[in-house]
Amino acid sequence: MVYGDNVIGDLPKDVKLTVTALVAPLVLVADLADVDNVINQTHLSGKQIGAYVLAVTAGTLAAPTAFELRAAVGSAPDSVWLPVSPAAAP
Repeated sequence: MVYGDNVIGDLPKDVKLTVTALVAPLVLVADLADVDNVINQTHLSGKQIGAYVLAVTAGTLAAPTAFELRAAVGSAPDSVWLPVSPAAAP
C-alpha cells in the first residue's frame, strides 16, 4: 500500500515498530528493602506501581552473576518490589 508524502515527520504507516529492549536498572537486593535508598524515593527515581528493576542476587553491581526481575507494587518508599515470575502453564 502506498501512502502520501510524510509531511509532518511521522514514520511511514507501512513500517512496523518493535520494542527490543526493556530498560531496568541493576539494584542490590538490600537496596530495595532500604526505604531511604534513592531507588525507593519516587521524586528521585520515578518509582511507581509496575516499575521494573533487575535485583542483583549474586555478585556485584559491576559484575552480577545472578539477578531477577522485580516490579514495584506502589510508589511509597516502603512499597515492596515483588519478583516477577513467568505465568503458570495452563
